[in-house]
Amino acid sequence: NNFVFRNTFNYQAGEKISFQAGVDINSEKASGERIAGDKSITDYALFISSEIKPTAAINIRPGLRFIKNSVYDAPPVTPSLNTKFRLSNTLDLRLSYGYGFRSPALRELYFLFVDANHNLVGNPDLKAEYSNSFNGSLSWTPAQLKAISFNTTVGGFYNDFKNQINLVENPSDPNEYSYFNIDKSKTAGVTLDNR
Repeated sequence: NNFVFRNTFNYQAGEKISFQAGVDINSEKASGERIAGDKSITDYALFISSEIKPTAAINIRPGLRFIKNSVYDAPPVTPSLNTKFRLSNTLDLRLSYGYGFRSPALRELYFLFVDANHNLVGNPDLKAEYSNSFNGSLSWTPAQLKAISFNTTVGGFYNDFKNQINLVENPSDPNEYSYFNIDKSKTAGVTLDNR
């Protein structure tokens, strides 16, 4: 059983600033033959963000999320910052940062699925996952040609994880798969999108 509730409030303080606040609840409960026991986990969160437009070419969106988890010690606040800079009529630059927290899902903790084709076992010893994520992109949209529109975006990302949760082969049994924490993990990449 999964219950999700999200309520958002918007307030326009003027032409250059607006605020968004809300509450977010995600509750998961499970029991049955493939779950070890009767388990539940719930995330409660309050969030606030704003949109600041000091000029027509600059858009800044800072945000804060306050989290309480029923099982794991969540950080008291997770910040984020998204920015957009209009460099010209055809060129936009976006830069963002976010601090992340993710508690393990019930299936990652307690799911047991063993048959002729599967040997998947949950791991009740999982730790929560934390991350620092950086993203950036440069988007070029030349003047529209009659009914044709063109856009090219070059982007990049860098993520630094602590206790990243991954489904991997069990080191002590190569036929069994389970979820494990990776103490430290980093990902980086570049994207090119043409439309």
